[in-house]
Amino acid sequence: MEKTIKINKIIGDTPLQAMNKFRDSNPEYKDVKMAYAGRLDPLAHGELLVLVGDECKNRDHYQGLDKEYVFRVLVGVETDTYDPMGIITKTDINESFKKAECIKLKFKEFVGKYFQQYPIYSSKAVDGKPMFWWAKSGRLDEIEIPEKGVSIYSLDLINEEEIKIETLVKYINSNIKKVDGDFRQDEIIKQWSDLLVNNPNVSFKVLKFKAAVSSGSYVRTLARDLGRACNTTALALEIERTMIKV
Repeated sequence: MEKTIKINKIIGDTPLQAMNKFRDSNPEYKDVKMAYAGRLDPLAHGELLVLVGDECKNRDHYQGLDKEYVFRVLVGVETDTYDPMGIITKTDINESFKKAECIKLKFKEFVGKYFQQYPIYSSKAVDGKPMFWWAKSGRLDEIEIPEKGVSIYSLDLINEEEIKIETLVKYINSNIKKVDGDFRQDEIIKQWSDLLVNNPNVSFKVLKFKAAVSSGSYVRTLARDLGRACNTTALALEIERTMIKV
C-alpha cells in the first residue's frame, strides 16, 4: 500500500468528500487511516495529496510542499472570497479589457517573494477564531487581517479570452450549484444573475496563468492582487492544481 496517493478533486467537492469518494472506489482503503495535506477550496480542482496509514503522522512535512497551478483571472469583478464563491463587493465592468492590458504588463512584478494577505474567508486563526468566523460575524473591523510572505517562483500568461456575461454567469452558477453545505449559495447565485440582468451586453476579459508557488500561497489572493496592481477588480474564476512537488 502506498504511503501517499494523489487523487483528482473535482469542482464542488471538499477535500474530505474527495477522499471519501476514493475510499468508496477502493475498498481496500476502507478501514485505513487517511488524511489530506494541502486543502483545495470547493470551486478549485486538481491534485489532492492523501497520506495513508502511519504517514499521516508526517502531515506537517507534506503541508510544506511547493505546488503548481493553472488559473484563470476574471478582470472586472471582486468578491469577498476572491473567487466566484463569494459576495460581489466591487465591479469595474466597463474597464475589463483596458485593465487586462495593464495586468499583462505588470504580472511579472509578482515573481519573487511578496507579502500576501490571508483571505477573510479562510481558516487562518486570529485571536483563537478562524478568519471566516470574523467575516461571517461582521466583526472584521475588530482585528488586523494577517499576512504572510509567499514565493511566486514563476508566473506565465498562457492564454486570454473574451467571455460574454451570459456565458460567464451560466458557468459560475452551474459550478456553485455543485457545492454542498452552507456557502451562501442562494445569495451568490442571485447576485451573479442580477449582474447579468443589469448588464446584458457586457463582455469580460479573462487571463489564464500558470504559476509555481511556495506552500501556503493563496492563488485566489494572487488573482485579486493582480487586479489591485492595476487599480481594478479581479478574481480567480478557475483554479486547477496541476502539481504537488512531493
